[in-house]
Amino acid sequence: MLNRVVRRPVGVTAAATVAGGLLLLLSACAVAPAPLPGASESGAPTPTVSASATPDASPTPEVEASIPLELGCADLISADTMFAFNPNFAALAEWTPEAGTPAAAALAADGVACRWVRESGGASVDLAASRLGDAALAAAIDAATGSPVDFGDEAYFSSDANERGTLVVFSGSARLVLSSVYFGEAGDATVLVESALAALN
Repeated sequence: MLNRVVRRPVGVTAAATVAGGLLLLLSACAVAPAPLPGASESGAPTPTVSASATPDASPTPEVEASIPLELGCADLISADTMFAFNPNFAALAEWTPEAGTPAAAALAADGVACRWVRESGGASVDLAASRLGDAALAAAIDAATGSPVDFGDEAYFSSDANERGTLVVFSGSARLVLSSVYFGEAGDATVLVESALAALN
């Protein structure tokens, strides 16, 4: 019996070989799908950090509005100093300033408020002194009105309709306010201002 050998056309075999090679190339070049948002390459979810979280946040320090003034009226202006200014003025032992005045503001800021009264006529010299924190001091300087004068670090003088002169002086952290009808100009208060500033500084 004769063995029959079946021969396939050379063209068909070559085409099949080329097609198989192309399939292998395509499978090797296939691109893996991109990971989903929030997932790592291994497929496990990637932890996220909240934008609002602030690790190790330090608390904001309180802003100091005022610093207690450990001085009394006699420390700022002694009896001898007031006598040199005008011998007819005497200090009031107790005085409650009206709300909204510089003296009331000084007491609210842990400072002092003083009044000396002329024995005849009732005219007065009022003094208000306090120490302020940086922000409060800057605000007080911005709010000051009047003509600039040469006392302390910065000072202003003004006069109202009743001819009562007011002198506002800033020196370091201190705010000093003096007012009286006896202050026709800033220079009239010189002996009192110098005494108070010496005590404050």
